[in-house]
Amino acid sequence: MAKNINSLMPDRAQSELSLADEYAKNAATAWEKGKEAYQFLKKQRDRLKNWKGIMSTAPVLALNAAFIPVCVAEYYFSKEIYRDINQEVPWSIAVGFISIGIVISEMIVYFVFKQKQKLKFYEMRNQDETNKDTPDDILERSVKKYAVQMFIIGTLLTFAIITLLYYFSVERASRELQAGMRNSNFGVQDLMPIGLYFFEIITGAFVWYTFRKTALWVQILFKEGKLKKQKEVCNDMIDNTKAKYQDAEEKGYNWFENASVSNQISEAFYMSREGNITDDDTFFQETKEVSLPLNVRIVRNGAPFVCSVDMLTEYKKRVGGGQNNSDTGEYKSSFTSFSDDAIVNIRLTAFDNETNQPVTKEIIRRLACTEEIHVLDWG
Repeated sequence: MAKNINSLMPDRAQSELSLADEYAKNAATAWEKGKEAYQFLKKQRDRLKNWKGIMSTAPVLALNAAFIPVCVAEYYFSKEIYRDINQEVPWSIAVGFISIGIVISEMIVYFVFKQKQKLKFYEMRNQDETNKDTPDDILERSVKKYAVQMFIIGTLLTFAIITLLYYFSVERASRELQAGMRNSNFGVQDLMPIGLYFFEIITGAFVWYTFRKTALWVQILFKEGKLKKQKEVCNDMIDNTKAKYQDAEEKGYNWFENASVSNQISEAFYMSREGNITDDDTFFQETKEVSLPLNVRIVRNGAPFVCSVDMLTEYKKRVGGGQNNSDTGEYKSSFTSFSDDAIVNIRLTAFDNETNQPVTKEIIRRLACTEEIHVLDWG
């Protein structure tokens, strides 16, 4: 609900202003959700861009292109071994061996390709808050140590898997020889599963990186959709806020006679300013308010004129409300609003000694909120 709505306001106007306030709150909620998506996108887009830049000189495409045919060939020559392990679904064993191969490749690649070390350094520097203040040389040593450790572990795992494949190949060759299915014992063709698996590890060097990059890209696409949706909701709620505010004015709301509207309505008018809605960087800036100067001088026939000063800003904030200086005609004050707010409506109220009644003059004029003194002529 709108704050401090004067009881003298017509019921229909108060109802419209209350709706404007509800729409403004919904706009603020959508803005917060959109900002969350925007901040994620800004960070992850930059992250993806850096990934691509770091890995641009690595043979990612070539090795990835070779990985699939090598896997197919390895399965062709190893399917009998996999069938010995699982007769019903031998391909599931192949998938398991391929997965292990990808893990081994990811371990070894840091030692072989410097681009992966640079990528690791970038991730440690930018994604781990604990490394925020760590000197570069210490991080570089950590990356090199990590690369060596992973290489040793990966090499041991490679030896273990190849030894296992060799054992299965020898066992299969022996059974086939005993069953009369071959004329010779273990031969060159039986080494194919071992050799191809070794090439599978080599060509899989960037498969895990490609998986991660693809997952990051999908995350970005998802957040882009969420950002677009929340921004559309926010814009719709802003338009509804402005429309209902206008309806409230048409049905009797008067900023001079009634109390100020809520901060949410002011924020909605602020967010709708020209050039704001279409630009994400501007739209999702924090709406921090600042103190703005208010300097006017009221004259009549060139001489200072004493009156009360009330003003309405572009973002629907009611400011002023005091009397100017009787000697200079100046009214100096300040108010809190957004940095580019401006005065758009001035109400001057003076006391007519002849009629013994207050007289009001309205001035529709845009005044920038600066230290400059704006001269207003009562006329």
